[in-house]
Amino acid sequence: MGAETAETRLAQRLITVARSLQQQGSVERTLRGIVDTAGDFVEGTSHAGIASLRRNRTLDSPAYTDELVLRLDRVQSEVGEGPCMAAAGREQVLRIDDMTTDERWPRFAERAADLGVGSMIACGLRTDGFQKAALNLHAPQPRAFDGTTAQVASLYAEHASLALGNAATQESLRGAMASRQMIGEATGILMERHRVGSRGAFELLAAASQRLNVKLSVIAEHVVLSGQDPRTIRATDLPAVR
Repeated sequence: MGAETAETRLAQRLITVARSLQQQGSVERTLRGIVDTAGDFVEGTSHAGIASLRRNRTLDSPAYTDELVLRLDRVQSEVGEGPCMAAAGREQVLRIDDMTTDERWPRFAERAADLGVGSMIACGLRTDGFQKAALNLHAPQPRAFDGTTAQVASLYAEHASLALGNAATQESLRGAMASRQMIGEATGILMERHRVGSRGAFELLAAASQRLNVKLSVIAEHVVLSGQDPRTIRATDLPAVR
């Protein structure tokens, strides 16, 4: 009965956390919410961060609870190894029980121990926006995490992935709507000033976009802000809105 109660409580907490993350509304706020909540959800966590793996095998750190996490990410980039790099984008959970005895990533573990970190969990994340990323949980003492904790961390990471994917989709939709609105406004301006139909106005924008090799929405925004004829726009006119 006790085990069932514990599982029920975990499920309820997970539902609450998932709802909270889904309501953040933007990728940046969702990332912040994930790292800020991780310590409350995954027992033993003192520091948390999300890092993504660049093509040059270094880590980018879009969200972290404190400077220690950033320094640990930088260490992995410098030595070219570590659990985050290994887990990123692979939907797996990797655990270091004791930094002083780990043999899989010895250079990272030695540096991490020097920074005061005793143990760590890295959970690969699966999202469209962060295909090769991981949620990293750190603790000052060795063996802060066990098998049960790792399972909880894996569940949390799965919901974090879903929340990030949802936030990225929302941002993309908002961006597309804003672009369409800007193009519509620019088309209206050109129709009025040049006495052309909507198709003719759109073709003016499209021609400038192709000539300058920039997005149509960039040309449209410039026209709305400046009123300039698309046929006279030069590349040097655009840096502020590129």
